[in-house]
Amino acid sequence: MSDNSSSLSIDAFFVPERRARSDKARRLVAHLAVELEAWEKAHTPRQRRRRPDDQAKHERMVEAIVCDALHCHLNDSTISVAVSLGRQQRSRYEPRPYEPMKELLTRLGPEGIGALTVEWGVRPEKGKGRRTTFAASPRLVQLASGLSFADFGRRSGGEPIILRNTKTTVARHQSEELPDPFDTYAQTGAMLNELISYTDDDVSNALRAEMHDINEALDNADLSLSVSLSGRVDVGDRWLRRMFNNGRKDFCHGGRLAGGFWMDLPKEVRRTALTIGGDAVAEVDYAAMMPRLLYAHLGATFPPEVDPYAIEGIPPKHREGIKSLFAALLYGPSALKKWPRGVAQKFPPRSSLDTMIGHIKAQHPVVTECFGTMVGFELMRTESDILVAVMRSCFAEGMTVLPIHDAVLCPASATDRVATIMLKVFESRTGMQGVVKKQAPSVETLLVD
Repeated sequence: MSDNSSSLSIDAFFVPERRARSDKARRLVAHLAVELEAWEKAHTPRQRRRRPDDQAKHERMVEAIVCDALHCHLNDSTISVAVSLGRQQRSRYEPRPYEPMKELLTRLGPEGIGALTVEWGVRPEKGKGRRTTFAASPRLVQLASGLSFADFGRRSGGEPIILRNTKTTVARHQSEELPDPFDTYAQTGAMLNELISYTDDDVSNALRAEMHDINEALDNADLSLSVSLSGRVDVGDRWLRRMFNNGRKDFCHGGRLAGGFWMDLPKEVRRTALTIGGDAVAEVDYAAMMPRLLYAHLGATFPPEVDPYAIEGIPPKHREGIKSLFAALLYGPSALKKWPRGVAQKFPPRSSLDTMIGHIKAQHPVVTECFGTMVGFELMRTESDILVAVMRSCFAEGMTVLPIHDAVLCPASATDRVATIMLKVFESRTGMQGVVKKQAPSVETLLVD
C-alpha cells in the first residue's frame, strides 16, 4: 500500500463507473454483496430497508469499490485508490459524492467483511491533509485469483468532455483568436494549462451524450489481445474523452479523442496482437486530412487524386518534414520565424526555413493566409467531429471501430464498409471528396470515392 503522506499522484483515483465485465467477476461481486448483507443484518439489526433506488445505487457502489480495488491491484499492487469523503463535488471532473461512502468502506474493510484495507484521511487545521485510500485486502486478492484486466469494465459516465485552459506556449502568441487568460481566470479560477469547470449548455450536453453512447458501445465490445499481452495491458481501459483546448467555452478548439488502451500500443502490436470480435484488425485512415480540411474550411476544393504534401522543389523522401511543417504553420506564428522542434532534421541538410515555407506557399497559394494563425485548433474540432460521426455510424451497423486521431482500427472483414462510411462522412461534413488509406496486416492501398 502507498504511503498516504506522500503525493496523491502515486495513488489511483476512485472510478465509480468501474464494473465487473465477466461472469467470474460478477460472481465474485455477488458473493461479497451477500456477505455484506449478512454482516449488516447481524451488526445493524435496526437498519431500515433501503428504498429501491438507494439499493440499486448501493449495489453499484459496492461493485465499483470492489472492482476498483482489484483493478488497482492488477495495475500496481503498491498503490491504493484515493477517494473523497466530502459532501460537495469540487469539480465536474471529480466523482459525485456518495454520502454513505465512509460507512460502506468501514463495512467492506477490516471492521466488516475484510475485503479491503482502509487508511482514513485527515484534515489538519494547518498543513496538508490526505485523502482516504483503500486497497484490496489479501483475502480479496485470493478470492479474485485468476481475474485479469479483461474481467473489469467501465459503465458510461463521468465527465468525457474536458475543457483545458490555454497552454503557456500558446498563450504567449497573444492571438485575438484566443480568450484573454486573465478574463478566463477571473471567471473560472483556472490558470494556464489547467482544466476549466464550465457551465453546461446545449452544445456540451450534446457532445456528452454522443460520448456516453460511444463509451457504452466500447465497453460492451469484444476486444482482446494476445495471451502474452493480456496480463500487462488494461484491455478494459476503453473510456474515451474529448479534449477541448484554449478555454473556448464554445468548444470550437480541439476536441480530439483521448484514452483507450489501443492508442498507446505500438502500431505493429495493434495490427498483430489485437482482435475485434475475434477478427484481426485493419487500419483505415484519412490521407493528408489536415490540408484537405483547411481547403474545405476556406470553401476551396482540392483534387482527391493529388497528394498535398507533394511539394515541388522538395524531394519526396522529405514528405514527413513537409507534413510536420505544414501542421506547425497552423498553430501560431512561431513556425514562420524558426524551425519547430525536430522538424529541420526532416529536410535536406542546411535547408532554409523561409525557402521551404516558400515552396509550400507556392504549391498552396489558396491557404497561405492561414499560415501563422490558430486555425489548426478549429480543424482539430472538425477532424474529431468526423471521427465521432464515423464511430457512431459504424456502431449503428454493428461494427466496432477504435479511433486513433484521424484513423480507425476495425475488423479486417469490415475494412471496405468502414472505408466507405469514412468517405461519406468526410464529404457530408466538408462538402469535399476525401481520401482514405487502408492498411491490412500486409496490404496498403489508396481509395478514392
